[in-house]
Amino acid sequence: MPGAPSRPESPDLEELGLDERIADAFAPHGESGMALGRVCKVAKGAHTVFTAAGEVLAEPSVRLVKSVDGTEGMPAIGDWVALRWAQGDSQALIDVVLERSSAFVRRDPGQSAGSQVLAANMETVLLAHSLDAPLNVRLLERELVLGWESGATPVVLLTKADLSDEPDEVAEEVRSLAGDVAVHVTSAIDGRG
Repeated sequence: MPGAPSRPESPDLEELGLDERIADAFAPHGESGMALGRVCKVAKGAHTVFTAAGEVLAEPSVRLVKSVDGTEGMPAIGDWVALRWAQGDSQALIDVVLERSSAFVRRDPGQSAGSQVLAANMETVLLAHSLDAPLNVRLLERELVLGWESGATPVVLLTKADLSDEPDEVAEEVRSLAGDVAVHVTSAIDGRG
């Protein structure tokens, strides 16, 4: 296995969220010679995965592609995965996507039906809206629903407060709309937030 990591308990992976639940879910795959990794980037089918041995490029194995129904089961940013290396191949293959604790899902724009996982295994979803234009309340409402449905906690960030005449009033409007969601008004220019 060229470049295969040997220890899934790497301190680096613990910093990325490796916990007992993930380690237990991965254990049978580790016994069969696979390596644990966390997907950090997905671009046109190529996945960048952090492992105990460092960053590797990977692609879904044929077995994984055939075993999932639609795109929702494919690896997404934040997923913990089991990797293997084919004989003589420098690129890893993602054989298993471990069970997700949360998932930010939307309707897949490339298909008439189906869902697409945008991010997985996150604890907090930041919903950023710039105050340099009128607040799109309908968009924010949809994002809040997606945030709560993901299993993570949504937080609203109202950015560019220095470009708004009434940032506190907009924040109050969002608080009344969002309920128990934390709302933060920020500005990189004046240091607010």
